[in-house]
Amino acid sequence: MKASREPGALIAGLDVGTSQVKVVVAAREQGCVPMVIGMGAAESDGMRRGVVVHPESVTTSIREAIGEAELTAGVRIEGVSIALSGAHIHSVNSRGIVAVAGRGHQIAADDIQRAIDAAVDVIVPDGREILQVIPQDFVVAFVGKGHVVEDDMGFGPYALRVRLDRAVNRHSRIEQLEDPL
Repeated sequence: MKASREPGALIAGLDVGTSQVKVVVAAREQGCVPMVIGMGAAESDGMRRGVVVHPESVTTSIREAIGEAELTAGVRIEGVSIALSGAHIHSVNSRGIVAVAGRGHQIAADDIQRAIDAAVDVIVPDGREILQVIPQDFVVAFVGKGHVVEDDMGFGPYALRVRLDRAVNRHSRIEQLEDPL
């Protein structure tokens, strides 16, 4: 195998399907489009309609596909991005709002993070986990007399409101895909 490249220079993607597990490895050089340097595939066992039903079989399939991709690329794969799909994955919208208390009511990075955290903290039903959070939009709003108005004509105090989508997994079996990696 080739010597390890600098951190972030390799990208590996994993697709665990019902019939096949596929891995692609790309090299990313500064200022260039990533270039595929290796691929691997293995027959997928242990999956039914996008759900892990036999974790040991899925683990074996993933390890085979990663091993083949490492051989064809000549590198060691340290981690992968996983493509997930299936009836157990769905999107949940939520909103969060926080006061903007910064100097001159300027919105800072921590205000944005607090708004996202407020939206993420909306309760997720038992047996489900958040896989990814995708902010959709932000609105700067004026808060006055118990009402939130989007145009305050230059007056304060201000609030930052966020709307986001959360990718949610209905089953906790996703952790079983992390073990082979």
